[in-house]
Amino acid sequence: MKNERELEAGLFQMPMQDYLTLDALSSHLCHTLLTRSPAHARYEQAHPTGANGAMDLGTIAHQMLLEGSDSMIEIVDAPDWRTKHAREARETARQEGKTPILADDMAEVRSMVEVARAYLASSEIAGVLEQGKPEQTLLWEEGGIGKPRRGGTWCKARPDWLANDFRTMIHFKTTQGRANPEWFSSRMVDMGYDMAAAFYTRGVQYVCGVTPSRLLSVFLVQESSAPYACSLIGLAPSLMELAVVKVEHALQVWGTCLAEWRWPAYPVEICYTEARPWQITQMAEKALAWGDYETFERITELTGGRP
Repeated sequence: MKNERELEAGLFQMPMQDYLTLDALSSHLCHTLLTRSPAHARYEQAHPTGANGAMDLGTIAHQMLLEGSDSMIEIVDAPDWRTKHAREARETARQEGKTPILADDMAEVRSMVEVARAYLASSEIAGVLEQGKPEQTLLWEEGGIGKPRRGGTWCKARPDWLANDFRTMIHFKTTQGRANPEWFSSRMVDMGYDMAAAFYTRGVQYVCGVTPSRLLSVFLVQESSAPYACSLIGLAPSLMELAVVKVEHALQVWGTCLAEWRWPAYPVEICYTEARPWQITQMAEKALAWGDYETFERITELTGGRP
């Protein structure tokens, strides 16, 4: 892993494998830091996980739509991955830095890309893929955050697509669920996409000098099953502001962990779990349904007259 002393701020083209070895904080690590613990984030940084089948499909759709190339894709002529030949071909492809895919799945990806291109062509950001580059690496140093042992906290980001004028950034996400804006938006925070948008925007500001108010950061979301419907989703100011606060808090925690070289997991104190309002209401409703008025009254007393 390339350590902090060897890092240099800027915008770079580099293979994904080299990006993964950069010893710097990413938006995914920020999300892990806040939703789990510093110990989990540090472990994930040292042990990046490999791709699974669903991730492979998304990666290939990404390569074909944004990079316009299938040179790093290995099509395996097999009905599934159960045979020894198919598994060996998959492993060989990954060792060569390629993404393996079954022939039938590749036909599906081609259909996905065709739909996505047509959707973008009819959208308000039509033509955006004609002036920009995919998979560029942003690398910058956050100064004065926490108490780092050696200067600031190094950060990295890899936008799926960044326009040449640095004013439009696209995050391409495929989903086995729904691309319906209402459905997907409700899950963005759980998946850390809000923090990713804020973190990447921060990187563009530091490296490219573009203020957040002049940068359009949008998610292109596509369903991975026919008819491969798409949607464009952005963060409203209220959600972006909250995401910025979360990112800055994660940077503060990470900087402190670096300074103390300590990566705590969960609290050592006993954590007492309170009764949730819905649990109380549920029990009160059950008592009434059974005609157990004594229990219902006890619950009413516990809640100050409001079961």
